[in-house]
Amino acid sequence: MHRVLGPSVYLLGVLVGSTVSVFLLDLTAGAVARRLDSSTRMVWLLVVLIALLLIEVARIWLGLDRSVGLNRQTPYQWRLRGLPGILGWGLDTGIPVTTVRATPMPLMAVLLVAFGFGVPYAGLFYAAGIATGLCVELARQSSLASPSAAGHIPRRRPRVLLLAARIVPAVVACTVIVAHA
Repeated sequence: MHRVLGPSVYLLGVLVGSTVSVFLLDLTAGAVARRLDSSTRMVWLLVVLIALLLIEVARIWLGLDRSVGLNRQTPYQWRLRGLPGILGWGLDTGIPVTTVRATPMPLMAVLLVAFGFGVPYAGLFYAAGIATGLCVELARQSSLASPSAAGHIPRRRPRVLLLAARIVPAVVACTVIVAHA
């Protein structure tokens, strides 16, 4: 598969999957939630985010690498089906709650929209995050392929960085909600 075309089709799928799914969530759950008092919604959202934060801390303490969510992956073999398979892989990855995630950020974004505090186009930000990660990884792989990187062995992430990546966003979200209350 072409080095640029394959990732481009994948990212197109991510963009469509995330944008459409979050927009539909806003039209349904977000619209229903906005009929309730905003203070009540904010309290419930804060309770859910604090529970998510505590679950993340417990999962890290137990040494689990994955965040809360469905414990499934998009079948990697889809990439072998050519561009339609790669597009399907991107569509599935773009839906924030359908596959394993490393951090609770996608779930938090879904909760914000579901409680009526998000924006219908929040899926674009999610897709931008995936695109950024993919571009960084492609750049890293191309630099590792250079002769000067021979013998480079990537180190495991320290647990502190994992904790920060998974917990800090939840703490920030809770702080913002409390500040707006």
